[in-house]
Amino acid sequence: MNTITVTLPLPPIALAPNSRAGWHAKANATKRYRLDAGIAAQVAARELDDWSWMPISKASIQVVYYSRTARFLDRDNILAALKSAFDGLCDAGVLTDDRDVDYPSAIRDKDAHNPRVELIITEVSDE
Repeated sequence: MNTITVTLPLPPIALAPNSRAGWHAKANATKRYRLDAGIAAQVAARELDDWSWMPISKASIQVVYYSRTARFLDRDNILAALKSAFDGLCDAGVLTDDRDVDYPSAIRDKDAHNPRVELIITEVSDE
């Protein structure tokens, strides 16, 4: 199985589903986070010994969310806040499309010194 790990900063608060941010702030945050995810995915791909197996048409993405404190977001809100990041993976050529992607329940942990999101993308066979 082929796997790639993309590390991102925590998504901006404007991308949270319950955010009270205006449409302009959310649009700007979406555009920026999508671009950041695409760049991070390209960097992660270049660090692999062999990335000729990309783009991935069918994948499973395990989200590992490291927050600053022990106050965790709901797992479904984490996935919703990362929608633009998943689109950025497609923009970068890691995924052909995000329609055939499975998202197991997000793993939540605390890392006060390095809050981040890790997207562990695993290619799934068509069998």
